[in-house]
This record gives sequence, C-alpha cells and structure tokens, in this order.
Amino acid sequence: MVSLIFKEVRELHRSALVSLIFREVRELHRSALVSLIFREVRELHRSALVSLFSEKCGNSTTIRDSSVNA
Repeated sequence: MVSLIFKEVRELHRSALVSLIFREVRELHRSALVSLIFREVRELHRSALVSLFSEKCGNSTTIRDSSVNA
C-alpha cells in the first residue's frame, strides 16, 4: 500500500514538473515572439521615418550625409 502511494506521488510530481517545464517553454517562446515583433515594428518605424524624412528633405543620401557630419 505504501509503495502504491509513493508511486502515485512520484507520478504526480513528474506530471507537475512536466507541466511547469512546458509552461516555462511557452512563456519563453511568447517572450521571444514579442521581442521579434517589437524588433520588426521598430525596423518598420525607422524605415517609415527615413522615407518620410527623405520625401520632406530630399533623398536618403542627404540623411546619411547629415548623420555622418553630426
């Protein structure tokens, strides 16, 4: 009887650990996806700002030249 109880406890413990590991993996995956999305959004935002600045002030070489001289 005692060995059966220990067997059940070990199985529950193993199941809880597996659930915890999968939860952590999902959280890391979600975090990585969020980071990737924000990186893409920043890149798109930067590209849009450069395009807008180019339209208003000339071409993209003007932007590069002014940033080098700054």
